[in-house]
Amino acid sequence: MKKQAKDIFQYALATLIVLCFFAFLVLLIYKPILTPNSETLNIAAGALMSAFGMIIGYFFGSSVGSQRKTDIIAEQNENDNN
Repeated sequence: MKKQAKDIFQYALATLIVLCFFAFLVLLIYKPILTPNSETLNIAAGALMSAFGMIIGYFFGSSVGSQRKTDIIAEQNENDNN
């Protein structure tokens, strides 16, 4: 997969998860939870919150700096080979 296509997919997926996270929060605030569905809802909420946390950690944490460093090194190696 090309670098640009990978970036577009990565940003689109992150945006989708963040939007779902906030939509889920709004739904939890305004819609009453039925007792039989509460366990499933708690599992879904935990998974969505975990994914949201990983996205925030990647895009605003040390991972983004590490990725930039890796890209710079790859560019330098590519330029040296040409």
